[in-house]
Amino acid sequence: MRIYTDSSYNWEETDKNGCGTGEICIAQSKTKFTREEITICVPGLRQLNNRMEMIAIRLALKRFGKYKKLEIFSDSRVAVSWTKDPRVKWIPREKNVAGIILEENP
Repeated sequence: MRIYTDSSYNWEETDKNGCGTGEICIAQSKTKFTREEITICVPGLRQLNNRMEMIAIRLALKRFGKYKKLEIFSDSRVAVSWTKDPRVKWIPREKNVAGIILEENP
């Protein structure tokens, strides 16, 4: 099973407490996906984009982790390296189905 993850986040909208709202997408295909708006707070930090990417990956692992032949793809090299799970792999942005969904349907 192949799962694609991505997030959308505008760091300029992070408030003074380090709270920001973004959107994550977890996709099996262009027609089978979930999108969720999330808010996270990391005091003292304005750029939460890598954390948003990690949340998308972690939710995908939680939802689909039971499948033996699971591959989760993200276009965030940082988030993939932080995950340390061999099922999570980097994919170029233009091949990330979740990223395409977020860009085509803002």
